[in-house]
Amino acid sequence: MDEQNQSVNVNEIEQLEAIRNHALEMLVPLIDTLDDSPEQKFELLMTAARSSGSPALLQKVLETVQHFEQPREKAAAIVDLLNEVNVHLQS
Repeated sequence: MDEQNQSVNVNEIEQLEAIRNHALEMLVPLIDTLDDSPEQKFELLMTAARSSGSPALLQKVLETVQHFEQPREKAAAIVDLLNEVNVHLQS
């Protein structure tokens, strides 16, 4: 790969990271205002946490899971959260 292609790729990566960061800045405060079920908030928060790798967001996911009513759904959400934490610990 030549230098010009590498700089284009770096520019594209920087643009994508900027888009992701801006989207997260919009999404995270919005989640707290939604009158959704804990399961719906979990999905939104997990998406944000996966995109950001933020321990603070993973903590919010954990807090949201505590409000699940169905034990099977709660267990599956906890496993999903643990898998995500492990991904970040291994990187």
